[in-house]
Amino acid sequence: MSNQSFPSKEHLKSRKAIQSLFSDSSSLYKYPIKIVWKAQLNQEIISNQAAFTVPKRLFKRAVDRNLIKRRMREAYRLNKELIHDVEQPLPIIYFMFIYTGKEILDYSIIESSIKTQLDRLRKELEAK
Repeated sequence: MSNQSFPSKEHLKSRKAIQSLFSDSSSLYKYPIKIVWKAQLNQEIISNQAAFTVPKRLFKRAVDRNLIKRRMREAYRLNKELIHDVEQPLPIIYFMFIYTGKEILDYSIIESSIKTQLDRLRKELEAK
């Protein structure tokens, strides 16, 4: 059984790391989620780190933004082994999941978007 938790050490919180993520990164997009990611060779961090964001411009109410972020976190938590279960060791990856949909979508749609993108990212990393 794989570890399906999302502990605090896997949360992307460092302001410096987030700024570097947006200054020099790659991205993937499948409606309704855009993933901005950056591979990092960092010896201090031992696991991938992820952050989730929903624009306040599209969703004025905090309860709506929190619901969407909760759904994205759950989808990532259950499917992160798509990135972790690789034969060769991969670098540490910083992720920023950005919700771009204009309405609150079902969990199944959000999960399929995240699954597809993580699978594409794994294939891209294995090709390098």
